[in-house]
Amino acid sequence: MDNEKDVTFTYTSILHDKKGEKMVRVCFERKGDAGREYAEGVVPEGKIDANFGFSREEIEKLEEYLKENAGDIMLKARKITGITHWLK
Repeated sequence: MDNEKDVTFTYTSILHDKKGEKMVRVCFERKGDAGREYAEGVVPEGKIDANFGFSREEIEKLEEYLKENAGDIMLKARKITGITHWLK
């Protein structure tokens, strides 16, 4: 990715899909020629399911990153999940 250092990565707390399985929504964002560019996906599946402005090659690299780091992302999301009760 040409703008790799400018990419912001964010993720949610632990969520549950329709089957009740644990998952985390993730988002990669950057400022591009067309404005905000993003790629959104899920872990642990490691799939990008929404995209604007990222090339197919970039999406493949992001999906590889998600698959390789799914365990770490899930652990970090679990920490967020543990404190969400304070916000209620």
